[in-house]
Amino acid sequence: MELMTIHGEECLFYPARPVDVALLRGTTADADGNITMEKEALFLESLAIAGAVHNSGGLVIVQVERLAQRGTLPAKAVKIPGVLVNCVVVAEDPEHNWQTLSTPYDAAFAGEVRVPMQSIAPMPLGVRKVIARRAAFELRPN
Repeated sequence: MELMTIHGEECLFYPARPVDVALLRGTTADADGNITMEKEALFLESLAIAGAVHNSGGLVIVQVERLAQRGTLPAKAVKIPGVLVNCVVVAEDPEHNWQTLSTPYDAAFAGEVRVPMQSIAPMPLGVRKVIARRAAFELRPN
């Protein structure tokens, strides 16, 4: 961090730090490295991370469950374009493809099915539930 003057005004300047490696997860990759995420619960910043690492000259590595033939992935389904991907690792074994830290795969997380609310077990009262309830009270309608 350093001070610099822009148009007579002092500003803080934070130099960018290069990002060397991104380890990301997807579902399918084609021969060009295009990545889809149809079985993932969230996409979040995967594209932004891949872009930042690529632009820093770093290495973007994506783990997927399967490979597809070149040109067969629907363009709208591609979440990370192959131009940003340096390496694809195929981990076909379900043991290496957990969807969350505690769930191997749940179609409801991927938005493939809707689960009836009464089939979801209530969360036990504990610190996580208290924090979640407190956060829910901060939400406004709509």
